[in-house]
Amino acid sequence: MVTARVKASDRTKACQQLVPALKKKYGKAPSFDHDVLNTLLFGICLENTLFEQAEEGLETVQRSFFDYNEARVSSITELQDILSDLPEADWKALRIRESLQSIFEERYSYEIEDLKKKGLDAADKYLRSISSLSSFVVNHTLLEAVGAHVFPIDENMYKAAMWLGLLESDTEFEQASDQFKSAIRKADVPLTYYLLKSLANDPEYMPIFAEENEDLSDNALDNLNKASARLKDVLAGKVTPSKPKAKSKDSSDSGKATKKSSSTSASKKKASSAKSSNEEEAAVEKAAKKSTKKTTKKKTTKKSSKK
Repeated sequence: MVTARVKASDRTKACQQLVPALKKKYGKAPSFDHDVLNTLLFGICLENTLFEQAEEGLETVQRSFFDYNEARVSSITELQDILSDLPEADWKALRIRESLQSIFEERYSYEIEDLKKKGLDAADKYLRSISSLSSFVVNHTLLEAVGAHVFPIDENMYKAAMWLGLLESDTEFEQASDQFKSAIRKADVPLTYYLLKSLANDPEYMPIFAEENEDLSDNALDNLNKASARLKDVLAGKVTPSKPKAKSKDSSDSGKATKKSSSTSASKKKASSAKSSNEEEAAVEKAAKKSTKKTTKKKTTKKSSKK
């Protein structure tokens, strides 16, 4: 069966049709008075969560430390505890600390406002040199701080876009950002980005988007044209996540019989995981100390040369 090819203009139209219903639900995009560094750190907190929660997370970090230098030399575990209300707090703690460390090592400060004056390619290259950052954080920073024409996509947004039919079934996560960028005008990106992100990370709808949409067909253009109708059904409560299947009696008996062995296995795995986690933490701490010594040595050498 030959299906019509999806063009950027088709996706543009489909996205525009979603805006009125989403804007009625979530309102206008919020405005944050962040400098470039705080935009980056906010982006880290924002991945796979809502804007309000991310802002609370960043403010909690700022309240918990005297300054970002104290946050830089803190442990990942400490940062993780501070960010415990956010999903993926462990990754976010690691990214915050490594970002601060990377910036400080190169500049001996946390001033990166010059990225606004650099070209898009230079700013993009610098942000991607911070190894722990995801493409979502990089694109969010480029959009909000540099004003670039990019469209940030996190995993929850990708799932929602796939479920609605805004992306073809064979679209990889890495391709999604460019697909939206080519379809949405630069002036329309901030609002569309905010609305899609709010929908995708709304706790009420996340279970729906986590499942496969059986309503989708092999016709990508047809799926795209029906995206608005699907959204309306979701917002109207006509779509609900499927209920977990009830366990059969045989399955229940089998579960009881293997409960003891499974528990033992789980305990071993937990112990192994804890050991691995401790080793990982120790390795990161060691790297941080080494990096700090390296930085101190550079400063000493620099002062001596001045004399």
